[in-house]
Amino acid sequence: MTIPKRLVKSKKDRVFAGVCSGLAHYLDIDPLVVRIVFVLLAIFGGSGLVIYIILWLFVPGENQESNATQEEILKDNLDDIQDRVNDFTKKFERVDKKYLPGAIFIFFGLLILLKNIGILNAGYVVPLILFAFGFYLILRQ
Repeated sequence: MTIPKRLVKSKKDRVFAGVCSGLAHYLDIDPLVVRIVFVLLAIFGGSGLVIYIILWLFVPGENQESNATQEEILKDNLDDIQDRVNDFTKKFERVDKKYLPGAIFIFFGLLILLKNIGILNAGYVVPLILFAFGFYLILRQ
């Protein structure tokens, strides 16, 4: 009797949350292919980021029990997201502040470039910036 395949987030081959590598393992394809698809979906329409976040929230990790309830999975995943964001923000606390003006120019230059070549709709820029900044402030508390 074979054990049925189960979609889980991978811990051993993850780059960020393990979603792409877990999905690739489930589909028996190279994780790089899944990562490229997510990046392309994120760039051309933004759906890649939304799908990634949804999978990050609702797909169990490798170490979670197969009979765990959706509430338990969601709670564990929210804790994982908080830990990952805290680790990410700690990296920025160690960065020398002299790089901040350059990073701001690079960020806005990239936004203008994406808008000018038609990839980014200008109506999404300000809400995206406000969302990211608000998310950062809340998690920093």
